[in-house]
Amino acid sequence: MKIPPETKHLYLNLPKKVNFHIPEGRYQAKIIGIKKIDASDQSLKSARLKFVLEVQVPTLPKMQNLANAEFKCDLGEGSELRALLIRFLGKEVVEEAAGSQLDIQALENREVTIEVEHIITNRRHEYEYPLVRVSGIQPAKTNPEKGELTAEN
Repeated sequence: MKIPPETKHLYLNLPKKVNFHIPEGRYQAKIIGIKKIDASDQSLKSARLKFVLEVQVPTLPKMQNLANAEFKCDLGEGSELRALLIRFLGKEVVEEAAGSQLDIQALENREVTIEVEHIITNRRHEYEYPLVRVSGIQPAKTNPEKGELTAEN
């Protein structure tokens, strides 16, 4: 069927397909959500924080590429979550907040650089895709010369 020339067009945006199968590598990403998971929710030993990341995967431009990074809700000296907060907020801010509370939601919408690796387990044959682990979450900054995001050193 041919559309008559005088007919106006009505375009609709098709959403991208959600994809959690991220290839191994280093990527730019954005923290789009942070959720606390209580230990009672999933029979965990301790509460955890789940960071949902929207990952920029050049080889998968038509997908909404997502990855999760989970941390124990432990802000003690040397903990993984405390190290992450120090990288993003600064040591002074974290130390100043000692004995009080810190708003973790402040990290939402932050641009980051992440490392994605695939974990091979002895149950690998039971799954279509390997377990994806996000590590090395670093703040990203804009390279003023090129206008692109780079890892902050």
